[in-house]
Amino acid sequence: MKWKYVIFFCALAVMAFCFIKIVYPIINISSVYPPMKEYNFSLTTDKLANEIIKISNNDTNINYKITDTTGTSNDNLKYYADINLKNDSTLYSYNFFYIKLDKTHSKIGLVGAFDKTHKFGGYQNDSKDMQNLIAIFENKFIDRINSNQH
Repeated sequence: MKWKYVIFFCALAVMAFCFIKIVYPIINISSVYPPMKEYNFSLTTDKLANEIIKISNNDTNINYKITDTTGTSNDNLKYYADINLKNDSTLYSYNFFYIKLDKTHSKIGLVGAFDKTHKFGGYQNDSKDMQNLIAIFENKFIDRINSNQH
């Protein structure tokens, strides 16, 4: 009688393992998309963060918030942030990260772009609408960082 339970639970464990091994990658429970676009700067991450804060503080149509950090040391952190841009009556929301490339260079990676007013957007640059959202991010945000670098 005892062996029946052991065999039954072993069979259940094997089926659960196979289910997770096959179904988990298919449904992308925890998939992470690569950045839609990346932007390099001749700024340290501290100077880049200061530029972003300065732009946000000087423009009431821009709201910036750090959402997370990852890394093992203060010298090598990856910062995740959201920025909301208001353009006329439309609200745009962007998810991005910034990270140190070397002692004098950093990078922003655009991860998500959304038009909150018209309720569309996503994490992949796969349509003309997404390209338009990326262009707004570049024109209203990235270009301002670049103009302050010089």
